[in-house]
Amino acid sequence: MENVTKVSDPVHTSKTPADSSEDLQVSMAQIAKAVAYAAIMVLSICGNALVLIVVKKNIGGQMRSVRNYLLTSMAATDLLITIGSMPERLTRVLTNDEWLIDGAMGTALCKVTNFFEKLALSVSIVNLALVAVDRFLAVMFPHKKYFTRRKAFTAIASVWLTSALYCSPILYYGGLLKKQGKTLCKVRQFFPNWKAWYLLYLAELFLTLLLVLSLYTSILCKLWRRQPPNRIGMAREDSLRNSCITANRPDRDAKINRRVIKMVAAILIAFYICFLPYWIGWVFCSYCYSKLICNETYIFISIFLCYANSSLNPVIYCAFSENFRLAFKVVVKQTCPCFTNSSSRRRRVTPLISAVVFNRLSLNSLERNQGDTRVRESIKEENEIGSGNRKVLTTEL
Repeated sequence: MENVTKVSDPVHTSKTPADSSEDLQVSMAQIAKAVAYAAIMVLSICGNALVLIVVKKNIGGQMRSVRNYLLTSMAATDLLITIGSMPERLTRVLTNDEWLIDGAMGTALCKVTNFFEKLALSVSIVNLALVAVDRFLAVMFPHKKYFTRRKAFTAIASVWLTSALYCSPILYYGGLLKKQGKTLCKVRQFFPNWKAWYLLYLAELFLTLLLVLSLYTSILCKLWRRQPPNRIGMAREDSLRNSCITANRPDRDAKINRRVIKMVAAILIAFYICFLPYWIGWVFCSYCYSKLICNETYIFISIFLCYANSSLNPVIYCAFSENFRLAFKVVVKQTCPCFTNSSSRRRRVTPLISAVVFNRLSLNSLERNQGDTRVRESIKEENEIGSGNRKVLTTEL
């Protein structure tokens, strides 16, 4: 055993200035990679934790829906891969893939980190398919609710359980390997049938991709047939007409549905763009070796994109969902004291300003439609009272 772990003697006993500069460049590259991983970790933890908090607290009263529960499951997988696997990847960048912890504790951590990484990837793929199924049912059958909350919880639990069973061989075969005096964390070297096992994972990828593409093709065709040509030209006129009136519920639901579909499509596109290089690398480095892909630069980029995807989903939620934007702002204001004073001051001034603006809108509509001078004068008086109250409030502040 001592002969296996013995560090081989160095070939050169002294280093030239060129060698020293080369080592400095390598260390700077490692530091840059570590900083990139650390930035992704911070963004992912903050963003996905916000998603879990706003859904759990039901901020705004509209966060507990089937779609948001599926997005919460995706946020949980992103947090799992960030907390359970990314610290190990960061340390390996700084130590040239060497595993720092030896013994039984090191073996257990090696098993767990690889298990968490593959579990998160497997659950994410099926979660995307579930989100696509939810959107398909919402568009195709708008008046029926097939995907209830109970069914959503059952589906999410089933996905996590089956993915955990599929990834369970990692907990058995994962271990530490001694090579050239370095301790490495490996799974495939101890897993005799890992190629057949990984083929199941590739089949899952291919089938879910076909399912998602077919569902979204059907959704786009349905939405295209549902929108008549003359409705497109009347969209701006209808929006102006209904600006101060309660919108028609079917039209409003259709707009919300289209916005959600755009958000889910952005999530899918970002996911497959980030993970496609990783899957290509697995195929070409495992089944048919290629020097163009199986090199250090490509491997780092592909793995980094996988981890970067975990921080993109909360950004997509903010970009496409107003409910998530407002809920995130509420949580941030409650968490950070620096936002409390400014927000409370705005809350004290906003009611008077909004009252004045509403009265001005009422005045304009009455001038255009009725021309009732007595009502106009009363609204002007209310405006003057509101402006006077605002001046008093400003002087008090």
